[in-house]
Amino acid sequence: MIILRIAKANFIKKKSVFLTITVFIILASMMLNMGVGQLLNLDDFYETKEELLQSPHIVNLTQNNIYKNQYGDFIFQDSRIEYAEKENVAYMPTSKNNRNSIEFAATFFNKDAKRKIAPFRLVKEDKSHVRRAGLRRG
Repeated sequence: MIILRIAKANFIKKKSVFLTITVFIILASMMLNMGVGQLLNLDDFYETKEELLQSPHIVNLTQNNIYKNQYGDFIFQDSRIEYAEKENVAYMPTSKNNRNSIEFAATFFNKDAKRKIAPFRLVKEDKSHVRRAGLRRG
């Protein structure tokens, strides 16, 4: 009880310190509340995103000269696999950036190909360029 009286006496003398500490405590409790809320909903987030995006569990890239039809036959005929798709892509192997040592690779998919696994979806279409050019969609 004596400690509380000493603390109260300090806060009465320096009201700005009391106000600052109070604001920080309120902010910290709000951030803690938001963080706990995010952690509790994290499992549901990934499950719903996986269902929404229909993402693949495995992606395998094989060069045309190495690929054999037996590989595809094995995958397509395996009873444990629900869906499998084969698609030709343009693959740019690992390359280095001239400015620093970052290495990256890129895969370019055919956007117009019909897919059951991870199909491309238009998120938002900007029709302003269509209006400017005088074109109509119908």
